[in-house]
Amino acid sequence: MRCIIAFILVFICSCKNYDYDIEDMRSEQVSFAKLPLKLKKYLSMVPPCDPKIGMYLCVNVSDSSRFFTESEPTIIGPWISYEKLIDKKNNIIYKIATGTPSPYIIFRNKVYIPNEYNIFCGEDFREAMYTVYQLKQE
Repeated sequence: MRCIIAFILVFICSCKNYDYDIEDMRSEQVSFAKLPLKLKKYLSMVPPCDPKIGMYLCVNVSDSSRFFTESEPTIIGPWISYEKLIDKKNNIIYKIATGTPSPYIIFRNKVYIPNEYNIFCGEDFREAMYTVYQLKQE
């Protein structure tokens, strides 16, 4: 009986609802000064502590209907297992670990994730470092 329960738990835990774990993708660290000019200008216009900033920002207007985020609940309890960044155009789901700072900034098929929380509140966002991931094209 214990073997059956263990097998079921392993099976359930091995099921994944995403295509790529963002942490397994190639990345680079970039300072605000090294961001593309259009992205720096866009971020400079974001109002401080704007409540409209959700989990992600699409810098290109054409991308705003292409991406959305969704929380993946845990099997037991009211907790969140991880966040999903969903690319509707390419039908790709990226797993982003719970606790990763947001917003996820999407620009030119890359996602820029700040290394700190609340980059637009209090602290100067021009000092922030970002981890940049190249999104897949399928």
